[in-house]
Amino acid sequence: MSQTVRSSLPAARPLLLACTALILGCQGAESQAAEEVHPEKLVYADYSEWPATTPGSITLNQFQPFRAVYGRHYTDHNGQERLDRVVVTAERIAWADEEAIAVGLVDTGNTDYPDTYARSHMRFFSAEHLGLLFQLTPAPGAAQDYMVIRVGEESVNATMVESETGDAEHREMPNPGPDWGVPGVWALGSMPLEEGMKIRLDPAFAMANSSVLGTSPYRVVGQEQVSLPNGETMEARVVEYPLGMTNGRIMQLLIVDRPPYLVEKRPYDVDTGEFSDRGSLRLQQFTAFGDQR
Repeated sequence: MSQTVRSSLPAARPLLLACTALILGCQGAESQAAEEVHPEKLVYADYSEWPATTPGSITLNQFQPFRAVYGRHYTDHNGQERLDRVVVTAERIAWADEEAIAVGLVDTGNTDYPDTYARSHMRFFSAEHLGLLFQLTPAPGAAQDYMVIRVGEESVNATMVESETGDAEHREMPNPGPDWGVPGVWALGSMPLEEGMKIRLDPAFAMANSSVLGTSPYRVVGQEQVSLPNGETMEARVVEYPLGMTNGRIMQLLIVDRPPYLVEKRPYDVDTGEFSDRGSLRLQQFTAFGDQR
């Protein structure tokens, strides 16, 4: 695997619609005292003070429906070799009386609950302001449980259901407007990415009792040549986010300016200088459809 080239980046092209935000899993932690932060993550120590980017300030351009298949080849905690698949689809739909984009994901990487090997995710976003309209996904940290979010004009309603017991937790909160529900790296593709740039995508939904809003901090660190499954070679932007704040693990995303946008997701350990195959994703095949599909 080629190394990241940490050089100046040209302005991003009109759109990097990373519908694969669904698989990135970036959840910001609360800012910590500097002495508790890993030395390589001091750049993130004050991320709560970074200017926030919200979907209301982003224009989604040149969306094109696509289907992408990612592979995750690794050795699990039992020493067993595994080859998982993550399949992402993104299409234009009608949601009530507004135009929306439906993003579906199937992740076959769950080994803890045999009846949920294929974890299904579905999210609908407004095509105009990128705000979340509806979400049906596994609950964070509990793949066997599901979370349903409905965004109305006045309120946001969330329900988390425990599949084993049937217990349901309901939450309702005021709707802060179309800025609520920024879909992760969709936003990155609509911004001019330059090396050293700090990006805070805010807010994101969390079901934790202590908070309903979370933050996702990203940093642009360079560019890299990547080979796509169709044989094409492209220049990808390298974007990082921290995996926790006290360890040396960072997640790198390689993104390009056309479907399927995310080429690779790879954990990086700054203490060892090594990339890990555990938790990494690599694009295996993709199809881009006409915009009228």
